[in-house]
Amino acid sequence: MCEVCRFEGTDYRQLKFPKTKLFMRNLYTVLKQETLSLVLCYVHEIELFAIGEPRFMEIHPNLLRAISKKPQLFTKKNNNNNDDDSGSIA
Repeated sequence: MCEVCRFEGTDYRQLKFPKTKLFMRNLYTVLKQETLSLVLCYVHEIELFAIGEPRFMEIHPNLLRAISKKPQLFTKKNNNNNDDDSGSIA
């Protein structure tokens, strides 16, 4: 499930967009010396691309709060992901 949708209580499949794929994206400027890995739906992936990481985190305070409470759940070295930042996961 999309991390943003999960913490905001929405379902990305209910949004009126034709694409329901999930994408793994890395964020580099949220935590110092750490890379965050987030699963995003199509809507939030486009939003992240359009407005950038700092503004994206300002718009989604529930996600930022969850990251600040338990950053180890989102850091790249603790997620068993590939090192590339390309492609979808679903």
